[in-house]
Amino acid sequence: MPEDLSPAAQFAAAAAAEAAASVAAVSVSGEAEAVADGALKHSGGEQAALSAAAALFESAADSAVGSDAESSSGRHARGKGGAIDLADTELFPSLGSAAKGSGGAAHTATAHTATAHTAASGKQQQQQQQQQQQRMTQVVDLPMTEGAVGETVRRIMEQTRAHIEVSHNRVGRMSTYLISGRREAVERAQRAVCAELAPQVTQVIQVPAAARGLVGGRAAAAVQEQTRTRVAVGRAATALRVGDGGGTFDVVDVHVTGDAAGVAAAVARLDAAADRATARRGERVGDVPREAHALLVGRGGETLRRLRAAHPQAQIHVPGPLSRDGAISVVGESRAACAACAAAVREAAAALLRAAHVTRVAVPKRQHQFVVGAGGRGLAEIAAATGCGVDVPAPGSADEHVTVRGPDAAACAAAAALVAARARATAVDAIDPADAHAAYARPGLYAARVLAYLADRGRLRRIEADHGVALRVPPPAQLHAALARGAGPRISVDITAADARAVAAARAALAALFAAFPPFHFNGIDVCPAVHAALAGPDGANVARLQAARSVYALLPPPGLAAVLVVYEGFSPDVARLPDAAAREAAVRALLRATLDELRAAAAAATDVWTGAVPPAVQRALDPRDPLLAGPAMRRGAAPDPDPDPESAAPSRYTAAALPPLAPGDVELRGLRPDVQRVAAELRRRADAAARLARRRAFSDRLPVPRHAVPHLAGRAGDAIRRAHDVTLEVEVEAVPSASAAAAPASASAHARLQGPRDAVAAAAAAVRALLDQLEDQTAETISVPAAIHPLLIGPAGRYARRLEEKYATRIRFAGSRRADSAPAADDGDAPLAPDQILIRGGRKGVAAAKAELLDLAAYELEHRHTLRFAVAAAAVPRIVGKAGARIAEIKAATGARIDLAEHDHHGPADVTTTVDVTVVGTRAAAEAARDAVQAIAAELDAQAEAVLDVPARHHRFLIGPGGARVRDLIRHAGGDPASCRVHFPRAAEPADWVRVKGDRAVVAALADRIAALVADRERMVTVPVPVPAAQHAFVIGRGGARLKDLQARYSVEIAVRRPAKKDAEDPDAVLVTGLPDDCAAAAAALRALVRDEATVTVPLALHRRLGGRGGSLWRRLRSELDVHADAARVDPAPPAAASEDHRPAEDAPDVVFRDPAAALAGLTADWVLRGEKPKLAQALALVDREIQAAAADAVAEARLRINPRLHRRIIGKQGATVIKIRDATACEITVPKRDSGSEWVVVSGPRSAIDLAIDLVNQAVEEHD
Repeated sequence: MPEDLSPAAQFAAAAAAEAAASVAAVSVSGEAEAVADGALKHSGGEQAALSAAAALFESAADSAVGSDAESSSGRHARGKGGAIDLADTELFPSLGSAAKGSGGAAHTATAHTATAHTAASGKQQQQQQQQQQQRMTQVVDLPMTEGAVGETVRRIMEQTRAHIEVSHNRVGRMSTYLISGRREAVERAQRAVCAELAPQVTQVIQVPAAARGLVGGRAAAAVQEQTRTRVAVGRAATALRVGDGGGTFDVVDVHVTGDAAGVAAAVARLDAAADRATARRGERVGDVPREAHALLVGRGGETLRRLRAAHPQAQIHVPGPLSRDGAISVVGESRAACAACAAAVREAAAALLRAAHVTRVAVPKRQHQFVVGAGGRGLAEIAAATGCGVDVPAPGSADEHVTVRGPDAAACAAAAALVAARARATAVDAIDPADAHAAYARPGLYAARVLAYLADRGRLRRIEADHGVALRVPPPAQLHAALARGAGPRISVDITAADARAVAAARAALAALFAAFPPFHFNGIDVCPAVHAALAGPDGANVARLQAARSVYALLPPPGLAAVLVVYEGFSPDVARLPDAAAREAAVRALLRATLDELRAAAAAATDVWTGAVPPAVQRALDPRDPLLAGPAMRRGAAPDPDPDPESAAPSRYTAAALPPLAPGDVELRGLRPDVQRVAAELRRRADAAARLARRRAFSDRLPVPRHAVPHLAGRAGDAIRRAHDVTLEVEVEAVPSASAAAAPASASAHARLQGPRDAVAAAAAAVRALLDQLEDQTAETISVPAAIHPLLIGPAGRYARRLEEKYATRIRFAGSRRADSAPAADDGDAPLAPDQILIRGGRKGVAAAKAELLDLAAYELEHRHTLRFAVAAAAVPRIVGKAGARIAEIKAATGARIDLAEHDHHGPADVTTTVDVTVVGTRAAAEAARDAVQAIAAELDAQAEAVLDVPARHHRFLIGPGGARVRDLIRHAGGDPASCRVHFPRAAEPADWVRVKGDRAVVAALADRIAALVADRERMVTVPVPVPAAQHAFVIGRGGARLKDLQARYSVEIAVRRPAKKDAEDPDAVLVTGLPDDCAAAAAALRALVRDEATVTVPLALHRRLGGRGGSLWRRLRSELDVHADAARVDPAPPAAASEDHRPAEDAPDVVFRDPAAALAGLTADWVLRGEKPKLAQALALVDREIQAAAADAVAEARLRINPRLHRRIIGKQGATVIKIRDATACEITVPKRDSGSEWVVVSGPRSAIDLAIDLVNQAVEEHD
């Protein structure tokens, strides 16, 4: 290169040559220098050299970028931008001002200042250096694509303003993309190159089902946006077997599609997200051939055990030989463990297959099933015994060889021997039903008929049970399909058993059975499946009638098939009496024809046919699985759809060639009358609905739309018009080439197509025009709101912002939202928003109203989001929260503030040194009030104290008292409240000597002193026995224990009285008094004072029975008047009472019967024991003596009055008032029989002198109510 050029010119020429060489991936530096030299010779100036170098660079770049296009089209790509600007710092970043050189170069640069670039100023140099620092270069290696990349690269360069150089390595099939420019442009170009030029790959990973929410939905959308891939999360979970224990681990398949780098990045992000749910991982290893499964398990599971031992953090499950899912399940405790184990499984399987030995064993086809065994049990046993896998050809294959694959020749030989043994272990024979009737022309049809009949009647099962064999017969569906076709291949029955003799006997039985049913015993008819139920009758009554009358059995096919089979069973006496075989055959055929005629007539009578026109759109929407269309057979005319769905075009498999053809668009229903009417009504309803829908969409309109309004009509504004007017709104935009999209005018061709009723379309068109007029008045305004309250303005899931957009027909964009992160929309033209900015775009009025509402809402949120943060002791948190959160809820309701307590360890130590942060949010006044309330509660903790007292466990029951009464009294006496002061005792099963007291400090101190004093007193207590006669223990205790409780409370002692059951006590009269010595002495004295003197008196038994006993009047007088208690120490037994009078006496029996009760008790006595003070005891003895004398003087008499039981209640009176009055007036006892006793006798007993008065008073009480 000539040396008389300036440094700038020299650098330009060299840079052009280097760029051309790198872009074209060939060495063209010589050509560049030649061009530069030629330019210098002709022009003699450095400007010509610079221009020539630029032209060479442009030509080389165009040739490199368009090389692929040229190879396919044969045309040279040409540049579109004209000459390259040599002053462009993006294309030539290093071209600055001319450097100061020496010699002629410097002089030349100075001499040509008029034509060369002027020296840059210092400010320009600084800007160029900053631009140079902002530039970067990125290299992207991608697999070579088959198509052309030139046009794609040129378009990416125009869109991103980045420079891209492409080179191809055709040997390694790789393409290298050198991207340079500003950082933002390079990043955009790199994403575009990877998205458009990288080959698309798909990777399937399994993530735990528990992590579905972390990898799907918004998370998947974020990964797609970040990695430019497509992520599809499977709907159904797959259960992977965890080892051999029977447990499962659910995983979900996630399909990731994109370029290799993007897929790898997306998989890494998805795995990291799944790690937050669980560390366990599961993988389905489905690329291991089934032939390797048995080799992986090994003999006795040895190989699988070694694999599991090598990977203890993972569990492997190999499916069985006949498992539907042939994938191996690997479940690991971590992602790495699962991946390592899966890789080891693949490597081991490949190695075992490479080293495997293969042997083929010839086994008859019908014996393959015995090699497989039930459920593949035979294959599993062979694999477990030899470690070999056995491949059995498919049942439809003609190959009879079984392949054995094992680790070595010996194992293969052993497995082959087992295969042969299993094949020979079962005897097999076959019989063709048609062999018994070789002359019949259609053996396949006969076999299908006889086997279908015998299977339905259970005759084959009976042979299996009788001979201990297994019969292999085609399934009923296959047999009935052969009946429907009327012909078919020959069918044989396989007979298998362990004993060859049983097989032979079963074969003979089958042959005899086939011989008993010749072909003329069968006939058939095709009947529409929809009327089969009518042929059978209710509960099969018609079939049973035919069988009983003609010995003909009618066999109906499965649903959907038309072939009805009739079989003569050979029991008709009319046929059996015929001597000639030909005559019997003719009679059977006549019998079957008569049966078929009857069935045909019954089918015709039950069949109803409806034919109607159904619109093609309705016909295409018919689903054969629709329950509303179930029942009748449906036949359609010529299909309106040129390529109809065969399944939807034929809801029923029944077709009849003899039926007349239908007109196009017609539908025929054939079946039972109720089903046909129901389905016909449903088809008419659907046809009417389709016609109404067509009428609603009969009118359409097309409106021109400016291009800038397309996003609004295609977005929420268009949706609002659709919902408001119930029309179809479609936006049609003419395609604009991507290269000129930026230059497309705002009025580019676009139309809005409206379809619906005329009135609705007119209203919707007016709404569209109003929207367009509103968009003409579009404006944008940016407001500043603290970023912290942006989520509150947006609302949950954008609810509040969306409401404002719909209300004011505006578009609101927040900083940091997804739209703000991406490039601005074509109609925005706005720079990225600052973190605290909100952009509002729309009509002027709508923008102003939305702005005002947003600012008001922001002001409200700022006012109500005054935040105070402070700390409280962790021990005070339970007091602040309260029971079930009641106390903190009360503070929130009273102040209107929100209170948040930071998380803390509830189970750890909660002392005063541990604090918890509290955050209060609300208005300033509310926040301060809530803070003061919380701090006041926390301050109560300072006044709290806790004391642990050493109290022996034997005193705990005493301190607690009955129902906790004593401990509550102790708290009250100490000046506390049982609700705020707590005394905790150990559990009953815990022998601990402590008592914990919590509460106010002063109350705790006083309570501790009181408990200590009580315990000290308890330690000084003594027990003193006090002799009290056992007979007086009940008196000492008192009614309900009142006297004993009074003594214990008065003297602060515990008094224990022996129980009556302890008859063998050493001192049954002893009463134990426990307490302080002085208190025990006082209580013992009080007990002794309660002991009464005793006296015994003997009274006549008649007196005892009349005045004694606990309810006797004399005993009551002794207690009430003299405080003397009486007990019966001895009572002579009374003689048996005479039989009572008949409840229904004779008519002539007297109404009053007198009797002397003392006569029966003469000479019998009772001993009374009287207890009381001596003076009063003497008075009591005197009173008893007077009563004895009075009884002796005035004998007791008894009168029985016969009174109607309905009047007994008058004697008793209200609440017994009348009978009590009579008793008090006469001292006589009145005994009225019970209501349900049926007795009429009222007994009056008492002194003889008063008995008459008592009888008069009773009669008077009865007569007063008459």
